[in-house]
Amino acid sequence: MHQIVQEHGGHIEVKSELGRGTTFLVNLPAVPARVLEAQMETRGV
Repeated sequence: MHQIVQEHGGHIEVKSELGRGTTFLVNLPAVPARVLEAQMETRGV
C-alpha cells in the first residue's frame, strides 16, 4: 500500500498511543473533476 500511495503523490501518517490503539491516515492529492472526466474519455470509460 505504501508504494501505491507514494506513486500517486500521497503519504501515510501513523499515530499510536499506548493503551488506546493506532490510527493510519492515508492522504492522496485531490484531482479536479474535469481532469478525471478527461481521463475517462481518453480511456473510453
